Amino acid sequence: MAKLAVPRGMTMQDIGAAFRGITCEEIQIRLDAHAEGFIEKLQAQSGFWNG
Repeated sequence: MAKLAVPRGMTMQDIGAAFRGITCEEIQIRLDAHAEGFIEKLQAQSGFWNG
């Protein structure tokens, strides 16, 4: 996907949204929803996240 985005001056978020047929705003909402609770998970892992 990076080969599509970079030469056209687009972000990976733009390309990912276009690929999924949604807007960049919808991707941001999904990312924000996915990030909920991350800080708590990180603290439970002693401040180290291994994915």
